[in-house]
Amino acid sequence: MGQPRRYAIFDYSDPAVAKTAFLVILSVIGGCILLIAVLLFFYVLVRSSFAPVAESMPPIRYALSVNPPATVPALLNGFGLWNVILLSLVLIAYGYPIGQFFFLHNQNAPAYSLTRGITR
Repeated sequence: MGQPRRYAIFDYSDPAVAKTAFLVILSVIGGCILLIAVLLFFYVLVRSSFAPVAESMPPIRYALSVNPPATVPALLNGFGLWNVILLSLVLIAYGYPIGQFFFLHNQNAPAYSLTRGITR
């Protein structure tokens, strides 16, 4: 059925609108959960900003690996490789649609042209 949208008034006595009532209620519940999460985030952020600085703690000790590596490859020890991988994935995911937007001028698209009636 999809997400209901573009209703100015929710008149649930109308049968077409009545079947979307459950989805609207779920949207309201999700919005409330999101609002509570944002409020808690800012509460923690403000409280931790004004909290006294913790006293020095002993350093955290991590477990040692069973087979420690002798050296770490240089490619895996920095952000260069990961930035290249990220850039390639972004180009793969978004390059073609953005290229279509700029280079293909499909006049059969169902959109309203704002310049259609302007004559000079």
